[in-house]
Amino acid sequence: MNRESEALLNYLRVEAIRLHHFAFEEACTTSVPSKVDPLPHQLIAVQNMLRHDPIRFLVADDVGLGKTIMMGMLIKELKSRERANNVLVICPKSLLFQWQREMKEKFNLDFKIISSTKEASDLSPNQHPGNFILSMGLLGKKKAVESLLKGKWDLIIIDEAHNLTVREEREKISRTKRYAGAERLLLSDPFLNIVLLTATPHHGKTKDFIHRLRLIDPFVTESNVNVVLNEIMIRRLREEVRDFNDNRLIPDRESKIIKVTLSDQERNFFDKVNEYIRDYYMASMRESDRRKSKAYALVAMVIQKRASSSLNSLLQTLKKRRNKLGEIVNKGQNPSDQHQKGIDERRIVQEVTLSRNKEELSREISRLDDLIDEGGRIAKDSKLEKVEKVIEEHVSRGDKVIVFTEFRDTLFYLNERWKDKFRVSIVHGKMGVEERKRAETDFIEGKDVLIATNVASEGLNLQVANVVINYDLPWNPTRLDQRIGRVHRYGQKKKVLTYNVYTEETIDSHVLEILMNKLDIIKDTLGKVYDYLGVAVSDKDIEKVIRETTVKNPDETFRNQEIEKKIDSLLRKAERTAKEWNEYNLSYSFSNLDPSCDEKEEVTEEEVEMFVTETLKAYGVPPIRSRINPLLYDIRPPKGVKDAENLIVSNASFRFDECKRVKECNYIYPTHPLVRALIDLLKPSSYPISFTAENKRFMGWLLLFEVKGESDEVPVNGRVTEGMFYKKKLEKEKLIAILYDEVNKKVKRVETSFINSLTAVIDECGSEFLVIADEPEVKKKIREVEEQIKTEIEYRKNQIFQEVTDVIDQEIANIEKRRSSMTDNLDELFSRKSTVADLFNYAQIYTDSKLIAGIRLLPEGFSDITGNADVNSMKEFLNQGSEGEEIVNRLEQNKGCDVIDMRDVFTAGFDFLSICNDEVKYIEVKTVQGNWSKINITPVELMAMDPNNRTYRGRFTKAKLHGYGGDMREHFYLYIADLASKKVWEVKNPAASLREFLYQQKYMKTQRKVEIPYTDLLKYLQSNHVTSESF
Repeated sequence: MNRESEALLNYLRVEAIRLHHFAFEEACTTSVPSKVDPLPHQLIAVQNMLRHDPIRFLVADDVGLGKTIMMGMLIKELKSRERANNVLVICPKSLLFQWQREMKEKFNLDFKIISSTKEASDLSPNQHPGNFILSMGLLGKKKAVESLLKGKWDLIIIDEAHNLTVREEREKISRTKRYAGAERLLLSDPFLNIVLLTATPHHGKTKDFIHRLRLIDPFVTESNVNVVLNEIMIRRLREEVRDFNDNRLIPDRESKIIKVTLSDQERNFFDKVNEYIRDYYMASMRESDRRKSKAYALVAMVIQKRASSSLNSLLQTLKKRRNKLGEIVNKGQNPSDQHQKGIDERRIVQEVTLSRNKEELSREISRLDDLIDEGGRIAKDSKLEKVEKVIEEHVSRGDKVIVFTEFRDTLFYLNERWKDKFRVSIVHGKMGVEERKRAETDFIEGKDVLIATNVASEGLNLQVANVVINYDLPWNPTRLDQRIGRVHRYGQKKKVLTYNVYTEETIDSHVLEILMNKLDIIKDTLGKVYDYLGVAVSDKDIEKVIRETTVKNPDETFRNQEIEKKIDSLLRKAERTAKEWNEYNLSYSFSNLDPSCDEKEEVTEEEVEMFVTETLKAYGVPPIRSRINPLLYDIRPPKGVKDAENLIVSNASFRFDECKRVKECNYIYPTHPLVRALIDLLKPSSYPISFTAENKRFMGWLLLFEVKGESDEVPVNGRVTEGMFYKKKLEKEKLIAILYDEVNKKVKRVETSFINSLTAVIDECGSEFLVIADEPEVKKKIREVEEQIKTEIEYRKNQIFQEVTDVIDQEIANIEKRRSSMTDNLDELFSRKSTVADLFNYAQIYTDSKLIAGIRLLPEGFSDITGNADVNSMKEFLNQGSEGEEIVNRLEQNKGCDVIDMRDVFTAGFDFLSICNDEVKYIEVKTVQGNWSKINITPVELMAMDPNNRTYRGRFTKAKLHGYGGDMREHFYLYIADLASKKVWEVKNPAASLREFLYQQKYMKTQRKVEIPYTDLLKYLQSNHVTSESF
């Protein structure tokens, strides 16, 4: 192997270290393969989570912002970084197949569904690492939880986590079975990665909210909840999120009302139905037996809801009830016996009766027969006709419409009435997964109307529609928002129209109309707080208002006043709760964070491509580029790589966008197994690595250091009030680059990506860098980084200490508040607090640095023209390059352009950004001194020249172009300043115009560097009459 080849290998070893650090250790890339385009708010969330170990977060983004997508991104990142093998997703049963499908279709992740205790008991993740989705109901099953505890989980995600609740009973907390199961599972391992997902993080009950947070951080208390939330919660609203061009991600939505006026025939019928409902509500309020009271209220409520849904749904319910009550008579059973314990809601609605004996029951059956008979004679369905006209109007305009109903009876009825008028698809809870999927696909690809029960609001993404009609209204605004969220989400292109259908003569519809109107009125005054009001208004609150209004039934004017009073009272309470939540920073959105990594340190696709292709060439197995598509390769790993057979990759591309376009494309991303294998292959046997490299700007040395910090063990988790501590060391690591400028005798810290601007030329550089590494200014830079690491670890240590002691202080306060005689307990708690304080106070923080590489820096081309590397000759050589750049700078300014100097951004690939009246120019300057000169084009410059790499250039210029017109043309220019002939050549779009030079093998050197003799290039410039300007 020649010295240049060995130099290249040493360069690749350094690049492997940088790649490993920033792709595996830092959150500086989220480019794992998937079929999604990550959005800024999703990247921000995933990158922020990746910075934590363990990951403990509550993601409470609004409905429709892609929480499932974020989790797919997180899972892929953790797996690619070898931080997660066993992943468990826990979600409601209705979402099991939605999660499975999303993970497979968008991330190629296979998940096995666990929906029974037996399946949970068969689970053995210790033996078979993998991905599982568990029905949330199993958290309430002791045997299922015991089985889960036997496994070693790396990441647990719980969707719809607001279903994990506790109840405050007097001064005690009562855990629901699901919460207790989740608590056992999540707190069993202090180093487990946990993410809770919910769009409604707070139910309006502080202790319930605190306990939900304790599933993530057991140290949270009411006194420190604000501080903890800023660390562990991510919440963004639909109105806040933006795309990469700072445009709103989701369009506006508008709510409209469809008011239905009943015919006389319908009104008379519903008045009689309301009398029947009122009888059961009144009996519920009189009944002292709690079980009977709840049963009577349930009968009334279900019939009332079905009456508001549709005439058909009501008649079906009345018929089923009449038939069941008839069976009781025919069997000679006692009507009072129908209140037995343990019967389900369906049987209660059909069988529970006010009748105390056979005679009374016969009269009730007769009453039901009359209602059924009268309802069956109604010729006109006013509600259906009114809604039908709205649908016709939208379908004629090309809109797709979703009609939501709570009941399948109504769904089947609407489908029957509309199937010959519209192209209709239906979705309901009794359909199998594949059947639902087909219905969804049919609607997306060709149908006009989708009629769906609430099951469609729990998993389907239906952005293809922009009109939602709530044929009946759930008795809670949050449920309405879940329905609308299926449409008003990312991917929606049109303004969303929502229609709420109100029937003027029904009491519950009237109550809900007043509630929704008042919510709309206060939306403008409350701002973000409004978004929590729907959660603060509970089903029980609304049921109570409807029940009391139905029972009283005074004249309409007085009734409206009573409803308004009750709802005002309800909303005042909800507003107080919402403002309290707002104080908890529930809208914390990381809006101050940039979704892209540090542009100067980010591992780019181009960097990965260069690393892989050059490594393979160096080991004698160059990738074979496709003749049809130059962005595709066939790759075979070199000898010595572990598991080589599984690392053979066909149709490989390093461009994510290309793999989205080309079928059967295999995306090679920074943490791909092939990249990992090559990093391992290049791992040096000893440090430091050394070689000589050329660059455009400096003569001197580049030193690469690994700086680490760690603390003694401190408590990081556990039940501290019981004296149970889990301890670990707090650690931090940084990779830094320090530049010693030999010409100007300066030392400065530069980005490690500076390595990408180097071209390795000689495999050795002497040992002078070891002396440079001991220079006081170099040591000072290292100490600054060590102090920064110490500060970060100390901050985290103090934060944990505060959380731990807050828990103990809260328990002490609780005992003192109860004026308990438990002095022994108090003494024990004070003792534990003292023990904890000692552990933190005596925990030292240690730092250390290690020299990884020393690289001798020479100016570009200098090694070809002289063997004399003295400072003066190099300085003169560098000054020539600077002279040419300044000539170009003045010429551009004389044209009236605003010139931004980009020379300190080493990986930008161009020297100046010139913003002219009608054009943005990316300018790279090459300086020559007569015909003997050579033009050196680096790989970074080649990347920047490529017209397809606008995104790459934009990473460095987006902020700088802010404020200028966004519709200006952009072009790359290669300016050649010939100091001998006093002329500047302007080559526009060199990637195309100089193709015969840039991509010809005879001009290509190692690391994809291109070296063109000026005499060759000058002939082209003169013969093609390329624009030039004298200076």
